Amino acid sequence: MKLRVLLPSVIATLVLSGYPVFQPTQAVEAVQPQQTLWRKFTSVEGGFSVLMPGKPNNFSLKLNANAQENDVRGYAITQYQGTVGYLVVYHDFPFKTLQKEQAIQLLDMFADGFVKGTKGNLLNQRRVTLKGYPGKEVAVEHENKIVKVRMYLVNQRLYIVGVEMTKEKEKNLSKSISGYLNSFTLVSK
Repeated sequence: MKLRVLLPSVIATLVLSGYPVFQPTQAVEAVQPQQTLWRKFTSVEGGFSVLMPGKPNNFSLKLNANAQENDVRGYAITQYQGTVGYLVVYHDFPFKTLQKEQAIQLLDMFADGFVKGTKGNLLNQRRVTLKGYPGKEVAVEHENKIVKVRMYLVNQRLYIVGVEMTKEKEKNLSKSISGYLNSFTLVSK
C-alpha cells in the first residue's frame, strides 16, 4: 500500500467543498499505543508532534489551486507489508485567522471534499478539537480499505492526520489507530 486512497484524498480535500452533517464531540485523551513500536516524531517546521510506528518519510507537493501554487508538506510511513499507512500533512492558507464559525464551515467543506476525493462511503464524522482549535474526524470505506482522518484548522494552517488500512487490519489495530490519532499535538516553533 502506498497510501493510494489517503494521499490523493487529502489533496482533493484541499480543492473540493460542501456541507456535510456531523455530530459535535470532544477529542478524547491520547491512548498510548504499543510503546515498543511507537516513537514520538516531532516536526519543528510543521509545529506538531505525533506518535509514529517508525521514522516517517517526508514529502512536499505543489498544489495548483485558483491560479496559485501552494506547498503541501507531510510525513508518511507504511507498516505490516504495506497494509497500513500513516500520514500527517500540513498546508498554510494565504488568509488570516478565521472566526470560529468560519473555521468550522471550512472544515465541513474539507470533510465533504475528502469523502468525494476518496470516492468511498462515509462511515462517520464528528467534530473534534485540539487545544481549543476546531477539527473534524472523518472515516470512509473505499473498496477493501478504511481511511480515517482528523483535520484541524490552527489559525491559517490546516493539519490532516490520517491512517489508511485494510478492513482486516482495522479490526486488530483499533486501539493503536485511536492512540495514533489522539497523540497528535501542537508544539512551539
